[in-house]
Amino acid sequence: MNARPRKPTSRTVTLSLMAPLVLFGVGCSSFDFEIEDSTDEVVLAGNPGLYAVGQPLPPDLIPDATFEFELGQEPAGVYLHEAVLRLTTTVPTAALVEHPFAFVSGIDLVIVSTQEGSTLPPLSLATLTGNPDGQQVRLDVTGANLLPYVREGFELQSNLRGRVPASDLSFRVDLVIGVDVL
Repeated sequence: MNARPRKPTSRTVTLSLMAPLVLFGVGCSSFDFEIEDSTDEVVLAGNPGLYAVGQPLPPDLIPDATFEFELGQEPAGVYLHEAVLRLTTTVPTAALVEHPFAFVSGIDLVIVSTQEGSTLPPLSLATLTGNPDGQQVRLDVTGANLLPYVREGFELQSNLRGRVPASDLSFRVDLVIGVDVL
């Protein structure tokens, strides 16, 4: 995937990372907490004929998400702990399909800096290869530290590969971002 910085095209989510200092014993003053968020929902029209001939999905199907963090205290690290491709209820009949994500051949989540002139390269955060089963599918996360991107501001970009599904469905990617504080 060629992830390249793009102008933000979706909602800006401001996540405040301010939390009280919690002491866990003598001399230990660090703690962890998590932030849950999601990509914008995607509603995808299915077409059995296009599915049968393998019509590729359109590019940029999942909108990019731009995040801004207000750091109340210096974190030791910021990590994507979990990414889950999940059906939503906007198209309720999708839940009746045995393998609703059979049209997917892969997905990549990549983070890019939104700071002009940044030297940070695009960084892979999570991937999925093959045809997933189930109504929710966990992506394999890389465990990379996102702190340099958080300091500059970042955009989460995605590349969903596959073919047009046979039936309508709606989905999003749910994210859990973990923060380790100094």
